Amino acid sequence: SNLSVLTKSHNIIAAKKRARKDQVKEVLFDETARREYLTGFHKRNKKEAKKKNTTEREKQQRLETRREHRKLLAEQATKNYREVEKAYGA
Repeated sequence: SNLSVLTKSHNIIAAKKRARKDQVKEVLFDETARREYLTGFHKRNKKEAKKKNTTEREKQQRLETRREHRKLLAEQATKNYREVEKAYGA
């Protein structure tokens, strides 16, 4: 209908006006928190690097423990094999 065509732009303008009305008028910052955030990049990066190093060290330790365990199992297997062969008289 003709009415819907004519009021289409009015609806768009009204929606934009509502959007502007719902916008935040002013943003307030806590000055001490803002300063801590802006000056704390180095501190946070050091903390993150320390955490990363700790987790990496723990991972390496777990891997080393697993490696030693596998080596021990392999030695036990060869020992058992030799004992079985000896028992059968080979």
